[in-house]
Parts: sequence; C-alpha cells; structure tokens
Amino acid sequence: MVETVKANLGIPVNHYIEIDFVGFQSMIDELGGITIHFPNPARDPKSGLNVEAGTQRLDGEMALAYARSRSYQELRNGQWVSVDADDIGRTARQREVIRAMMAEMKSPSTVVEAGSATSALARHMTIDSKLAESSAARMAWSFRGVVAGASDGATLPTRSDSIDGAAVEIMVEPDASNMLANFRAGQPLAGDPLRIQVLNGNGITGAAAEMADRLEAEGFAIGDVGDAGSGDYSTTTVIAREGSDAGQQIVAALGFGVVEAGPVANGFDAVVIVGTDAA
Repeated sequence: MVETVKANLGIPVNHYIEIDFVGFQSMIDELGGITIHFPNPARDPKSGLNVEAGTQRLDGEMALAYARSRSYQELRNGQWVSVDADDIGRTARQREVIRAMMAEMKSPSTVVEAGSATSALARHMTIDSKLAESSAARMAWSFRGVVAGASDGATLPTRSDSIDGAAVEIMVEPDASNMLANFRAGQPLAGDPLRIQVLNGNGITGAAAEMADRLEAEGFAIGDVGDAGSGDYSTTTVIAREGSDAGQQIVAALGFGVVEAGPVANGFDAVVIVGTDAA
C-alpha cells in the first residue's frame, strides 16, 4: 500500500499506523461509545447496521457496522432508499466515525496525559519500525494533535470509470493535482466544499430548493433538500457542530442568518433551515 501511494501520487510516506477491525471496535468501547446523529432510521443488512433516527450512542460493534457500510440505506417516507452506498460514501462515514472518536478524547496538556492516551490506543495499533524506535515521550507528545482532532483531511477529487471491466477512480484535474501539491508542500489542503443539508422552515413552496441553488452557486455542496417540519422560522438558522466554523462561513456567504451549535446529520457539515428573511 505504501509503495502504491508513493508510486501513483508522488507522496512520501514517513510512517504508518494500522488499526484492524477488532482494534477499531475495542477502541470505541474503551471510549464508552461515540455519538452520531442520524436524520432518518438507517440500516445496512450486510454490515449489520440498524439504528433509529436521532442522536444515537453507538457501541464498538454498531460503530464498526456504520464505518464498514457500503450498502447504506435510510428510511424516507416509508421507503428504504440507498444513500451514498458506495466506497466514497463509506470513506465519508469512516471520517465521521473518526471525528466522533476524537470528540470523545480531550486534548492532553502534558506529556503524561498524552502518554496515557497513546498507551491506551497502542494496544490496538500496528506501527512501522521507525516509529517504534522513537522515544515514547516524543511519540506521545506528538500524538496530542491527533487526539485533539487537529488534523486536516480531504477526499481526493475523482470520477468513477470502468477500464477493461475493472471499476476505477480517475483523478479530476486540476483539483486533484492542486490538492496533492498542497499536501507535499505541507500547506492546508484544498479540501472538500462544505456539505450542507437544506430544510424549508418558512413554509414557502420551493424556498429550500432556491436556497440550495444559491448555496451551490457560492461553492457549497448540497447533500439533501427537505422540509424542517415547521414553517415558523422567521430567521434563517444555520446549525453546525460545536467548535466548527461552518456556520459562520455559510452566513458570511449569504449575508444574513444566525448560527446555532447543535447536532448535524452524518455526512453533513451544517444544516440550513430557511426562514422568511430569505425571501
């Protein structure tokens, strides 16, 4: 895998950390579970996922079923429909699980605290020989950024294709090359656009669709358009996770609206509830 990444993408790989499925499940159980919000009941008969709608506390077994899901379905209007039921969708769900795991871990302020976190996770890790030779204190202190979730991540822009009967992903240019160049230079990644769920909160027919078009024109990715279940919103409200600046970015682009911290459905960075002020 290391040689493949180096040869195809020109990225130097200094170290690697490997966590198998059993270790992944055990890590989450040691954390006491993780919290993920589901906008609708969800399932995947192949991976064993089966959850109700709302904010759910997942143990290691169910979190693993969510992370492994590539036949993901949601119950919408009484029908089970496939949602991002592919490898790219699974990658997004895995990133969601990792983010939830990081949220369960506090940022260590001392080498002792970092060492404790590293030791707890090390039981489930396989690391390369050079990393294993590093001093435990140095490794633990460096690890504090990972524990705090202070890492940049993005999905390489690709398009699906078939070559000689094989399913492949072709890099989309120039976006892919720009992202790789930033990675090699140690610069912030030109990451994925914010993925937004847009809900109609003012009761005006077509308001959510119109807002979705406006946000898409501003460079945001629209993942879902629906109904908030209430037409009482006078002010457009953007809901984002605690500590995220996604809400501020959206309000700045729109020029109106308010930001609230709250749960956001998996796969989304923010929820925009359209108020009457958007007319």
